[in-house]
Amino acid sequence: MDETQRELDACRARYEAMVEHAPEAIGTVDVQSGRFTEVNRAACALFGHSREELLERGPASVSPERQPDGVPSVEAAERELQRAVRGERPMFEWTHLDRDGELIPCRVHLARVPGAPVRVRGSVWDLRELRYAEAERNRLLAVHEATPDLIGVADARGRTLYLNPAGRALLGLGEEEDVRAYDMASFHSPGEDEQVTERILPAAVREGVWRGEGSLRTRSGEDVPVHQTVIAHYGANGEVEHFSTIMRDRRAAIAAEELERQDFHAQKLESLG
Repeated sequence: MDETQRELDACRARYEAMVEHAPEAIGTVDVQSGRFTEVNRAACALFGHSREELLERGPASVSPERQPDGVPSVEAAERELQRAVRGERPMFEWTHLDRDGELIPCRVHLARVPGAPVRVRGSVWDLRELRYAEAERNRLLAVHEATPDLIGVADARGRTLYLNPAGRALLGLGEEEDVRAYDMASFHSPGEDEQVTERILPAAVREGVWRGEGSLRTRSGEDVPVHQTVIAHYGANGEVEHFSTIMRDRRAAIAAEELERQDFHAQKLESLG
């Protein structure tokens, strides 16, 4: 019997250590009082309160008065707790509030704890880094969507994954056309497509970036001279995950250079005249 008890105590100690050192915030709530009965160190760090302080509070007291949808936090918290009491395992987004008054976007997962009194365990994931990354991605996408240069992304085998509006317009592709049907080389003028697969992409893999001049073939059959940059992006294993490319239409620049050349010759002939 003593051996069995020791095994049970050891098992409980391991479980408590797993909870205590979990990366997400974990807390158990007594449904009747609405207060935390257990919290781990990640919960203390997330909310900025000591363990003792949190055990005097409940989920609603580390939340703003209202959630982003306008529902009072007390009311919304009770609704989700009751779902868990009924045996559901609700997962939802929630805005918490730390000690300094900072709003914390979170994802919460609730589950009822077996036995009495009625308790619900919650796991809380801080979404701030994810939201920041999403905002940065959206800002970068907005730049890509607005730039007059062609910007494209291709997978490690050169198959197109993304083409911005300027690129679609330059090549004559529709706004909703699926660019995944094309590879990067297929947008180049005949004779240059092999250069993409045999010289440009391998050079980008070796050096990380390739820059040079090239020519694109539009859907209407026009060859467009471009200045092109190809960048290789590597994963944690050191292998190429994808390529990105920026291409600038050189037709206007070439026309300006030609006009300047003609003006120079005209002035030279005039001076000799």
